[in-house]
Amino acid sequence: MWKVLGVETSILKAGQVWKERMSQLSRRRKGREKFLRVLDKADVNHWFDAQEELHVLYIQFPEDTDANDMHFFKGFVVKTIKGISDPVIDYDGIPQRFTIVMTAEEEENVFQSVNKPKYCD
Repeated sequence: MWKVLGVETSILKAGQVWKERMSQLSRRRKGREKFLRVLDKADVNHWFDAQEELHVLYIQFPEDTDANDMHFFKGFVVKTIKGISDPVIDYDGIPQRFTIVMTAEEEENVFQSVNKPKYCD
């Protein structure tokens, strides 16, 4: 069975569970209010790179998110993860490789500007 930060879940809900669990784990930490404010604005998704066997937690912040807030968020996450005994992601008790990607940049939709063929109208 899959676990994210010690909570059994379907791997499809890993991003959502990570976000909820980080909120719970922040309870007794200094800076919790700021962390929760930044976390609340974040959209957390989970991807799995089967080629590299790597789990990716992709955290998308709004474009107006301050760089200092993102830096604080990163430090808070690192300290929280180091302070718990459960792996971030595990399968049947085996810790899995993972990385966390954070960004506040919106990707440009390059397909939006491509001319549609006439038969699509």
